[in-house]
Amino acid sequence: MKDIATVMAVAGEDAYFEFARYSIPSFLRNNKSVDLFVFTDDRPRIEQLQGLHTGRLRIVSLNGCFKMWSWMVKRLEQAGLSDEEMIARTEKYGFLHHHVFVSALLPIAEYYLHGLGDYTHILKVDCDAYFAGGDMMTSVREDVHKAEGYDLFLVKRKHPLMESYGGGKPGVGFTLWKMGSNFIPEYVKRFQTTEQVTILQLYGKNIVKTKILSRPGYHFVRPFWKSANLTKNMLEEFLPAYFHLHGIHAKENLKKLEDWFGNA
Repeated sequence: MKDIATVMAVAGEDAYFEFARYSIPSFLRNNKSVDLFVFTDDRPRIEQLQGLHTGRLRIVSLNGCFKMWSWMVKRLEQAGLSDEEMIARTEKYGFLHHHVFVSALLPIAEYYLHGLGDYTHILKVDCDAYFAGGDMMTSVREDVHKAEGYDLFLVKRKHPLMESYGGGKPGVGFTLWKMGSNFIPEYVKRFQTTEQVTILQLYGKNIVKTKILSRPGYHFVRPFWKSANLTKNMLEEFLPAYFHLHGIHAKENLKKLEDWFGNA
């Protein structure tokens, strides 16, 4: 069975650490078969979230990684968002979004985890998220095991309760890849503006052999977007799930999911 390392970046603005207060405990509480590697620029704030999960929360210095692989970070920064685009994103979300923290996470995670444990794959999840309903990683492993020969796994975003960008094209909130494949070299070489643009290009142009997973619960994007009357019962059919709450109302929606599923 494939051994998957799960990684997350929590760095920069206070908002990301506020999100992590929900995402990290909910991930560890539900996905008990895996550790979570959190790459951060403020280790003490993440250590406060260990609680009962000390040992399964693996905290990594993002600053140290940036220094060690500065050549790669510089490459991504040069090909990243312009100042104007950064300002537009800040106005959209209400806080400064240093996109390089996320875009650099993918290659940094592979470089850092190389030779550390028996990992064959890495799954990147986002910190503005909530995990509920049990161990999602059990079925993720099964799906990866059935799909020999694929180097990249993304999730379809098409459901009436889900915000479907571009007619349901996959997103990158759930990005799973095979270590040692051509994914990371091609990602760094072809990087343009954001990780989403780059990954979808690698998939769309068949540069990296990609498997699209159809189970909505693997990456349920903004479930509150279309339905103000959304209920707990409406989401239970997708469990176990990774709910990605990105957007200006992410924190209030994280609180709502904690009220619904936090004691489950």
